Amino acid sequence: MRGGGGFEVAVVDPGGGAARVIGTGENPVWGADSRHLLFTEGGDLYLIDTVNARRTKILDGLGRISEPSWSR
Repeated sequence: MRGGGGFEVAVVDPGGGAARVIGTGENPVWGADSRHLLFTEGGDLYLIDTVNARRTKILDGLGRISEPSWSR
């Protein structure tokens, strides 16, 4: 979702609910638990809990990060 000149990470209730913005960033990727997302913001990688919107920085200072993915 794009808003205010940047990108926003949002979730939409598949039952027809409105979009709920949970943070700013790009390239969101769902976790296997369908609750957490990985996304990038500049040179940083974040994990966000979509239930309580708790955002945790995972990596920083690596330059431009794109297309994060989950692995074992």
